[in-house]
Amino acid sequence: MNESNRIADLVQITNRLSDLLERESEYLRARKLAEMESVRDSKFALSAAYETHVRALRSQPEMLTAVTPELRAQLKAAFDRFEKILGENERGLRAAKETSDRVLQAIAEEVDRQHRDNLAYSANGYASGSSMPGSRSPVSVAVDKRF
Repeated sequence: MNESNRIADLVQITNRLSDLLERESEYLRARKLAEMESVRDSKFALSAAYETHVRALRSQPEMLTAVTPELRAQLKAAFDRFEKILGENERGLRAAKETSDRVLQAIAEEVDRQHRDNLAYSANGYASGSSMPGSRSPVSVAVDKRF
């Protein structure tokens, strides 16, 4: 494969990865988590291909001098777009994670509050919810944390 083909492939992979990240960000904003899951495998495959091509370019920077200025401009535009979209995607994912963490913290605090509110004093003067039958209502929490 010649240098022009390798750079053209990198431009195509970078643009496809950018498109996918834009779509993932849209799913995140719309809270369509199932759809986000559907792009995961493609994102991993494109990311691996991108990394392979970028690593080759870094190890052989002379490839860029062997291609046309138009192709270099296309590569730069693809990289610039990718960098912008990647930053937006990262901010969106970070915000979603922080929101999830706050919800989990609120649940944990409420479970703890309910536990404290249901404590009773035993005959020997200790606060104990477990020694008093029926003094605490059970709290069940299940969390599926995927991103």
